[in-house]
Amino acid sequence: MKAILTKTDFNNHYYIARKSKLIGYLHPEIYKYFQNTESDIISTQNPKYSQFKSDEKYYERKYNFLKEHILSNETKEINNCTRRIEEVHIKDGLDNIEQVVFEVTSSCNLKCRYCAYGEFYSYTHTQENRNMDFSTAKTVVDFFVRRFNTPDNKSFKGTTFISFYGGEPLLNMGLIKKIIEYIKGLEVNRNFIFSMTTNGVLLMKHIDFLVDNSVRLLISLDGDNEGNQYRVDRLGLNSFPVIISNVKLIKEKYPDFFKEYVNFIAVLHNKNSVESIMYFFKKNFDKVPMIAPLNTSGILPEKTEEFKNIYHDYIDSINRSNNPNRIVTELGAKSPEIRDTFIFCKQYGGTFFEDYSELFSNNATLFPTGTCFPFGRKMFIATDGSIHTCEKIDYRYSFGSVIDKTIRLNSKFIVETFNRYLDNISKSCSSCYMLESCPHCLYLIDDIENENAKCPGYLNYEDFSKKCSTILSRLEKNREMFNEIVNDIIFV
Repeated sequence: MKAILTKTDFNNHYYIARKSKLIGYLHPEIYKYFQNTESDIISTQNPKYSQFKSDEKYYERKYNFLKEHILSNETKEINNCTRRIEEVHIKDGLDNIEQVVFEVTSSCNLKCRYCAYGEFYSYTHTQENRNMDFSTAKTVVDFFVRRFNTPDNKSFKGTTFISFYGGEPLLNMGLIKKIIEYIKGLEVNRNFIFSMTTNGVLLMKHIDFLVDNSVRLLISLDGDNEGNQYRVDRLGLNSFPVIISNVKLIKEKYPDFFKEYVNFIAVLHNKNSVESIMYFFKKNFDKVPMIAPLNTSGILPEKTEEFKNIYHDYIDSINRSNNPNRIVTELGAKSPEIRDTFIFCKQYGGTFFEDYSELFSNNATLFPTGTCFPFGRKMFIATDGSIHTCEKIDYRYSFGSVIDKTIRLNSKFIVETFNRYLDNISKSCSSCYMLESCPHCLYLIDDIENENAKCPGYLNYEDFSKKCSTILSRLEKNREMFNEIVNDIIFV
């Protein structure tokens, strides 16, 4: 696949050598050679040839050097995305798990219109008002404790997040207390951090225990009263008054805990905007929230038009604000623009390599998509004991189960299934210019079970060149953003 040549909004030209992982500025005279615009290159018949001959030779040497030594590996027509996982990847992930997520209940005291288990989505999992039992949770904890106490645990951080998810997890607070108390009583060379995603309705009822155990809270709140119109209770009433009252009481009663352990996540839709969300949280709590667009995967065909009416694009919402640059600056690492730019700089800055094969070879094989390995980062356990690689994907992609106080995982089955999905998407990935910096999870590709699955994030040469131009223009316009990305921002 050929090297990317692109021009920014400020008329500067750059090359992006994907395999060499380099970005370079192109002097206008050198750029002429890449474009093969003979009319722009001084002809030997031109009376001015002798005047410009030495300069032309200088730029021609520069051009030949780039072509022979940096861009020579950019000529292959397809990506070499034949890399696949092996059972050792599964074992290594389990031995060094970063996060264990318990769906402690599938029950919820709200009925948010855009809920993943609601009217818009085709996901196979439905809310059955089911609670996880302690036996299931204990079996999972014991499974990992045994692994943490072996030499195969090589995690340099020595920390695992234990997260509680729902439904609304506070509806099964009894189980949460048992899990935390059990883990705190274990003798294991491991640091555990407890966290929870909650709608906040029952917070005041349980806040003392949460504070005493330093449970990190991520509270779902879509901004002000207007922005929360889709977050309603079972009677159809806006949940905002109850939640905002609880949050303010926590801030007043436990100011230090609130400052360090409480954060917010807001869903973007047609009743709010990035600007209104940012203003609300800054004014009321001096916090910068996470902002998430609606999930576009798994939409029911008959609900497509209705979904489009409430969906709002994140970057478009920023651009429509009164001061987009201020919004991006305040969002910092939470901004999609900064995250996008960070990934670009990491991938093509010439200083980051996934492993030694990338460092010493420009022809390393790649994995299709940007999907995490199964258990490479986390494990999600549903209320029924089924085991998944993440809470964000459809429950039909189960990799095992907890049955009779035993964890049943078949590494061979996991590897074969995951690699089959990689095979299905590899044709699309093989000609995609976005592959090295792909953010897409294969489990969120609607037709991934088809042999010729199509990725919605596919970019050809022209589209990727435009993306590079947008990012480089952004960096030229805001050089402080580059400094922040290089010096201050760490993504995990």
